[in-house]
Amino acid sequence: MLFNSIDFWLFLPVVLGLFSALRASRSRLILLLVASYFFYGFWDWRFLGLIVLSTLVDYVVALQLDSKATTPPARKRLVALSVAVNLGILGLFKYAGFFIAEAQALLGIASSWTLSLILPIGISFYTFQTLGYTLDVYRRRIPAERDLLTFATFVAFFPQLMAGPIERARDLLPQLRQLQPGNLTSGLQLFLLGMVKKVFISTTLAAHCDLLYLNPSLRSPAEAWLMGLLMFMHILMDFSGYSDMAIGLGRMFGVRLSRNFSFVWASQTFPDLWRRWHITLGRWFRDYVLVPLHRRGIPRPLAYLTTFTLIGLWHGASWNFVTWGALMGVAWLVDNRLARSRARLPRPVGSALTIGLFILLGQLFPTRSLPDAFALMTSMLGLAPAQPLPMATVPGVVWLALALGLAIEWASPRWPAWATRHPAATHLLLGLVLIPGGIALCLEGLTAAREFVYFQF
Repeated sequence: MLFNSIDFWLFLPVVLGLFSALRASRSRLILLLVASYFFYGFWDWRFLGLIVLSTLVDYVVALQLDSKATTPPARKRLVALSVAVNLGILGLFKYAGFFIAEAQALLGIASSWTLSLILPIGISFYTFQTLGYTLDVYRRRIPAERDLLTFATFVAFFPQLMAGPIERARDLLPQLRQLQPGNLTSGLQLFLLGMVKKVFISTTLAAHCDLLYLNPSLRSPAEAWLMGLLMFMHILMDFSGYSDMAIGLGRMFGVRLSRNFSFVWASQTFPDLWRRWHITLGRWFRDYVLVPLHRRGIPRPLAYLTTFTLIGLWHGASWNFVTWGALMGVAWLVDNRLARSRARLPRPVGSALTIGLFILLGQLFPTRSLPDAFALMTSMLGLAPAQPLPMATVPGVVWLALALGLAIEWASPRWPAWATRHPAATHLLLGLVLIPGGIALCLEGLTAAREFVYFQF
């Protein structure tokens, strides 16, 4: 069930109405768990078994890890079991077919047999969330959650189940233990902002970009950079839009979810960018991959390259994603080494260099193969030998969507302070312009819901 679908807009008022009618926190928790399982099972009920399996394994493992009777060797075996189950589920559905095909090619085996499994939506997110919980219990950073209902809701909470944010147990579990009344007004405003980003801006940009990427190697430098900018904004609006919608939904149910994007266009360096882009994923890999590698004495450059390569692999079973992750690691290391020199640059120049390089390397995302990606990147650098196609006409609605996306990015960090200084004007602007305008932009998109980009990851 997509947030930007008629089905969800019928589902949400029912759940909100029941949630508001219930007074006991535990009754609300039961409602949220049932609603979350229905929400996930609406897509394909068979995959509910996977999320239940992951939940039960980590619930039992954490209880044993928290027990004083469990010996250190037993604790290591238990955490290994949790890692094996969660990454095993993820590996089977997401990576097994890719590695089998690559092994056949490497060994020269001519075979038409492949393993093709449907990728359950959200599996990369909820397996990392529950695995992070078990690792925190193993490190004795948090106690094990003894209430199965609370823990199951932590794993399956529907606003962030499909594409994050990847929540920490220490942040989300205490809120679920004692659910508070939701803030419908604030949550609805943020949800609607996310809808505009997704339904109008991202979808409009994608419709134009998808056609251009059918033959990316035949683009002039100017058109290649325009394609890169449009695709960057498409992904940013799509994923930050989903995050806004998830956070807004959480507020409606009295839950504060983590921020996942923070004014990406203001990034000065690659380390700064990764503190602003997909924040919860970067934090997860920092705490559970990068820091442990450092503690084991892995040299700093190798630790960063390994971490970013795994981030690339997390995005998908493709050499494009693996290469993208490795190049992100190289860019991080080089940028970090040049930190003093970069600090002397004016802020707009620093942001332009950082976002420009991110867009350049980001061509590994929408292209179908490494040769296509490198051909397009070569065109962007003005080094392509091929004769470019005539530049395609960009429809006016695409320029409108791009301008609106950039305006939202510019206004977002400034809006809270302005709204505080001008409360009356804020209510007037919201009531007469922004909310009606947002609803108008979203109406058509609800009849032809398009999946979020990060569902494929």
